[in-house]
Amino acid sequence: MQDERWDDEPLYEKVGNDIFYIGDYKVRIPRAFEVGAIFGTVPVMTLDAIRQRDGTDLALAMKSVFANTFAFNPIPQGIKPVIEIATNTNFFKGGELANVAIRRLPTELQARPDTPQLYKFLSQYGGGALANLSPIEIQQIVEGYTGSLGAQLIATADVLLADTSRPSGAFGTIGDVTGFSRFLKQRGEGGSKTLGEFYEMKREIDQFHAGLQEMQRTGQSEIVADMLEEKGAALGYRKQFARVSRQLSEVNRQLRAVMNQDIPADVKSERVRALREQKANLARQVVSAAKKSGYFD
Repeated sequence: MQDERWDDEPLYEKVGNDIFYIGDYKVRIPRAFEVGAIFGTVPVMTLDAIRQRDGTDLALAMKSVFANTFAFNPIPQGIKPVIEIATNTNFFKGGELANVAIRRLPTELQARPDTPQLYKFLSQYGGGALANLSPIEIQQIVEGYTGSLGAQLIATADVLLADTSRPSGAFGTIGDVTGFSRFLKQRGEGGSKTLGEFYEMKREIDQFHAGLQEMQRTGQSEIVADMLEEKGAALGYRKQFARVSRQLSEVNRQLRAVMNQDIPADVKSERVRALREQKANLARQVVSAAKKSGYFD
């Protein structure tokens, strides 16, 4: 928690792993199910809540522990991946499968920079049950039913089928094939809590703006006045969020371009890392300012 990177870790990373940092690397040690939850997740998140004087993450962590680790979840595992795709929700990570920027792309291009090439190939050329599914959705289906073993097999196949100019990451090809790269990440790799908060805030602003316009269109002036009084000042951030969203889309475009370049793996890895850090910094600035305003929960 003494490292600044801890505060940008997504909640699912803090819940599921013991994390510490060595230089530019992050070491992730998965916690052992119920024992790890009781003696790892709960005390760590409690200390974090005390440190931040905010129990929001602790409450969400406890909810995740009971829903996922102790299986207090009304959704059967057998249909969970399908429901996640239908609702565009990752129940484990507690966020969207694909954010707004990704959903604007054609279905076969709806992928993250680190989405395995095999899923992209299946989305573009696969038929039958895979028809009209994006690479992200196919990944959720496959890994939702096969777990970490399926993810590792796909990662290995992806390494063997890919060219030698793919990003080298912490261990390079050997790390991907053996699975060790799951436990050691370079700075900028992995999820970002700040990016998730950015897209959540932007969606909240856009929904509020759309609702306000609808009330104005239908002449419901009293409701408009109440909405403006309650959260009207938050609309002042709409242009700022829209501007940063366009910048993030451009960085994502650059990421995809770098991933497709035929350049040495170490050069590609460094460029990808720099672009990922740029994304996090862009989101961090506007999210920090928005939180200080007090208009966002």
